[in-house]
Amino acid sequence: MATVSVKYTLLDICGTEDEMCISIVEKQFEPCQKKYRNEWEKYMNASLFNDEESLDDYINKMISCIVDEDGNPYFYMPS
Repeated sequence: MATVSVKYTLLDICGTEDEMCISIVEKQFEPCQKKYRNEWEKYMNASLFNDEESLDDYINKMISCIVDEDGNPYFYMPS
């Protein structure tokens, strides 16, 4: 499932040594996934023409949902 792929991509970005990053992803991914369930459903129901746009929206929201202890996004999508 693509949502699992997003999680493992974030964990890969963390690397094996950054325990704080790994912990943040593990703790926050599922609540963020639930928060953006509608965006995921929109992507799954999108036509081929809107497919990429819906996926980008979901991924951007998921990535910005995972935050550090100060509430700042832990990850950023490249522009």
